[in-house]
Amino acid sequence: MLSAKSFLGIFILLVFMLVRPAMAENTVFRFEKGTGQIFEGEQVLCVLVRQGDAETGEVTFVSSNEKTAVVDEKGYVTGLSKGRTTISAILSTGKRTYRTQWNLTVARKVTHLAVSAGKALLCSSSDPVLKGLVSGENELPVLVLPVRKSCTLQVSALPKDATDRNVEVTSSDSGIIRVNGTGLTAVSCGEAIVSVRSRQNPEIMENILVFVTQPVTRIELTAAEKQIYVGGQLKVEASLLPDSASIKNVTYSSSDDRIASVDAQGVITGYKRGNVRITATAADGSSTRASIALRVMQKATEIMLDRNELTLDAGRNAMLKATVLPRDADDKSVIWSSMDESVATVNAQGRVYAIKLGECDVICTSKTDGHVIASAHIIVQQPVTKIVFDEEMSVYMGETGRLVWHVEPEDATNPAVAFTSGNRNILTVAEDGTVVPLKVGEAYVNAASTDGSNRHARVKVKVLQHVEGVHMVRRNAYIDVRESANAGARLEPENASNKHMTWSSADESIVKVSGDLNRVRLTGVSKGETVVTGVTADGGFETSIQVKVGSYDKTLQLRSFTWDGKGLFSLRVRNAGNVTVTKITAHIQFTDKNGQPVAVNTQDGSNEITAVWTGTLNPGETTGKKAWKMNTYKAPDMGTTKGKVILTSFQIEDDWVKTIRKNNQPVSEW
Repeated sequence: MLSAKSFLGIFILLVFMLVRPAMAENTVFRFEKGTGQIFEGEQVLCVLVRQGDAETGEVTFVSSNEKTAVVDEKGYVTGLSKGRTTISAILSTGKRTYRTQWNLTVARKVTHLAVSAGKALLCSSSDPVLKGLVSGENELPVLVLPVRKSCTLQVSALPKDATDRNVEVTSSDSGIIRVNGTGLTAVSCGEAIVSVRSRQNPEIMENILVFVTQPVTRIELTAAEKQIYVGGQLKVEASLLPDSASIKNVTYSSSDDRIASVDAQGVITGYKRGNVRITATAADGSSTRASIALRVMQKATEIMLDRNELTLDAGRNAMLKATVLPRDADDKSVIWSSMDESVATVNAQGRVYAIKLGECDVICTSKTDGHVIASAHIIVQQPVTKIVFDEEMSVYMGETGRLVWHVEPEDATNPAVAFTSGNRNILTVAEDGTVVPLKVGEAYVNAASTDGSNRHARVKVKVLQHVEGVHMVRRNAYIDVRESANAGARLEPENASNKHMTWSSADESIVKVSGDLNRVRLTGVSKGETVVTGVTADGGFETSIQVKVGSYDKTLQLRSFTWDGKGLFSLRVRNAGNVTVTKITAHIQFTDKNGQPVAVNTQDGSNEITAVWTGTLNPGETTGKKAWKMNTYKAPDMGTTKGKVILTSFQIEDDWVKTIRKNNQPVSEW
């Protein structure tokens, strides 16, 4: 069962529920219905509907997004940024709290319109193309549209994030321009104003004057030439049909401005070698056009010759080579000519023919531009035909000599010759033919013409050494009566070139002399002593030798010949003369018992050896055994060997070698 307290609570709740509907019917608190949108920067006052219990009391306003819009204490709402927000109104009466909301959109206005016409011609009213064709006071942009042509306007309401970017397009004269959305159709020739308005903000509007024209249907484009040169100009002419066309202007364009450009008057300027197409397009927007093909050619701008001067022998010819620049020139043809054909001529290929002595210029001219030329100076000369040296030359060490030569013919244009030494270790030669000796010997000097005739000659040059002194090789000479012997003089220096000497005997009854070089032939006439003198032909230097004539062949006596047990032997020779002997030479021959040679010489395998004794053997003395030397000796079988010893020569006082005449040579056999 319910308690009394619980029952009382339920009763009060039922009463409240019955009374509340009556109260609600008399109380209203809400926003007055209206637009739910304002623009950025606009301000609007919130209007509340208040009845019954909500008529009194202070209201508080709140924006749910204060970046989009704010509301002040009086209910003024200010739009700040494009977006959405909720404005809430809150009323507290003391009995209860009332709340109402207004969903608000802050919109961004269209501020201006951008209008273009796509490929249609849209230009300024001051454009020269329209001069005298449209209303004189018009300052609107002009859209040129050929009759019966259509175009679509490209309209952009800005800014791009405006809330409503839709536009409306209208025509001031639908009999001239018919509008369908943003599409325009030219109905008849004339003018009409087309207006483009923002639907969101009708105050934002753009007007365009549409000029409907009779279009150009054909263009005839002509030029005087089909080619121009780099740097040149050419004008094209455009004829437009029909004659009734409203706009009779064209615009010009080049398919490649790097090759050729064209200005508004149709003047073409060539820049680079190549092919290009020049197009004329009707300026009335009809897209009617015509074009011509044009070749831009490169002229020759410079000619370079392989040589600027050419020297030729009379009767000869040579080729000049021309290089035409730039290398991409279309026509590299040239024309050759001579300034004096009596001196030299030139053919079409640039071959120059020398006619006679003289000088002239040969000219090479570009066939396409007579101002582009090059020239070569031609010198026709008489060549050297022969170089002749007048004589061979000798030059002494320490001195210099000058070559003597001449060239033929005598009127040779350039008689100069160049000299070279065939052996620079022997001599050098200067440009003027001066020879400088370096070493005794012989060398050729070569001469070559310098005029291009390629003539050569050479001459032998002997480098000699002067005699600077002389002395005899021996101090004394010892000869017999009716014996001849040679005595030598040594020239100083040893390589002296002139070895001629004049010899004389102080007493020809004792010694006679002969010979004209540095060796004198002495012949004993009678016993005695005299002086023989020699004088050099070069320098007159003098030397002499003491000559003694006696019986020197009989100075030596062969006393004995002995062998030891080893096959070695020794000679006993006595000095029977009156001079001191310092060396004795003997020849020893070996044969067997049948008289056949026995090989004893280890050097050449012969049966003969030389035995030499050295020492001092005064008059009356006899040689010993130990001083004899036989270096190439091989002892034979003594029991079966026979032999012969012959004394052939001896030396007197370490100075003179006396050869014993054959008939007087001492001989011993065993």
